[in-house]
Amino acid sequence: MNEQNTGFRHPTRLTHWTKGFLCAYAVVMFFVFMQSGGTLFGYAHEAWLPRFLPEDWQPVGRIAAMGSLVLLLVWTHRANCNARALGASGLRFTPGAAIGWYFVPIAWFWKPFQAMREIWKASSRPADWEDRQASALLGWWWGLWLLALWGGFLAQEVTIRKWGTVGAAAADFGRAIFAIPATLILIAIITNIHRMQTDHYLGD
Repeated sequence: MNEQNTGFRHPTRLTHWTKGFLCAYAVVMFFVFMQSGGTLFGYAHEAWLPRFLPEDWQPVGRIAAMGSLVLLLVWTHRANCNARALGASGLRFTPGAAIGWYFVPIAWFWKPFQAMREIWKASSRPADWEDRQASALLGWWWGLWLLALWGGFLAQEVTIRKWGTVGAAAADFGRAIFAIPATLILIAIITNIHRMQTDHYLGD
């Protein structure tokens, strides 16, 4: 452990919390998938769902989604800071920018992905990160997430107006199809970045 690592903040507890909320969100989206699929295709989805969810899954889903978002932003800020503490220099995205781009219209379609990709590369080999290749997981995560978030939103706006309740169920069903794998891939990305950073930290 050398002087450049003195700013490193061990991310294990934060990583566990972030992954926990993301797992909860994925579970809720599975319930959404089952419930909306039951509405669309007429199968008895109630047998697959906890008794409290047929009416109450929406507030549970909002808590899981908001908790996941907040923790993901905090985790991303920490991961960017830790990559710098491990010796990565010349990063284009500051810790603040890595999370701020999520809230900038238009730019939010690609900037957060670029920031996460940079964190991955800098975590893989901090001293020589620019020529590193990022995992294909990042592209899959971001593509599926855009389909789930923005595709689902647009589908909902169109289908609810035209088909009402059935349209809403179709939008929820489609959103869940993309959100579940996107969330699971994000968990894998966080796990790998956490492992790479702690390995570098403990190995110095």
